[in-house]
Amino acid sequence: MSHGDKMEALPAGWDTLAHSANAPIAACADPDRRRFGVQFHPEVVHTPQGSTILANFLFKVCQAKADWTMENFVERECARIREQVGAAGVVCGLSGGVDSTVTAALVHRAVGDQLTCIFVDNGVLRRDEAQRVMRFLHDAFHFGSRWSTPEPGFWSASPGSKTRSRNGGSSAPRSSRSSKGGAATRGDQLPGAGTLYPDVIESVSFKGPSATIKSHHNVGGSRIACT
Repeated sequence: MSHGDKMEALPAGWDTLAHSANAPIAACADPDRRRFGVQFHPEVVHTPQGSTILANFLFKVCQAKADWTMENFVERECARIREQVGAAGVVCGLSGGVDSTVTAALVHRAVGDQLTCIFVDNGVLRRDEAQRVMRFLHDAFHFGSRWSTPEPGFWSASPGSKTRSRNGGSSAPRSSRSSKGGAATRGDQLPGAGTLYPDVIESVSFKGPSATIKSHHNVGGSRIACT
């Protein structure tokens, strides 16, 4: 419907299951090997039977079990964070965006007052946005946040096209680790950071020919407490 590319032929063993005016092979299958493919997007809301297609594939073809819940995820992640953090403190750079806010909420649920959030007013936000973000974070999550402004030289150290990565590096919290077997002890400060996975694959080419088209301040660097 919204793509110009299309399949015109199938390899041996594959059958056409559906077609449209501009896609001669809209859905196909190799039933002997239990392989299926679609040219359209079953996950979008304007595909009338999209949810049924996905459910049939997951539960009838793949025999998956519907036993995952968001509550299970939160409990598992909080337990993992508590184990990793131990008695240490966690410093989280908090912008009010989805990535850092979800991370801060999970860490706070896991370790409570061991978390310190730092909001950096970098001078490029919208009018009164910094105040609104701080008020929202305090009212919604009730964890303590510190308001910080960049140190002198913050902008002068960020000329040209490298502004994003240099700013991120200069404002990222520094951490210290215990030398006793890598275990965290009271007084240590671990950096907490969170990012959407597309930011990772666009910033670091782990394998394959993927291009590093972005440079995110919260991807890479020292080991972090949670993601």
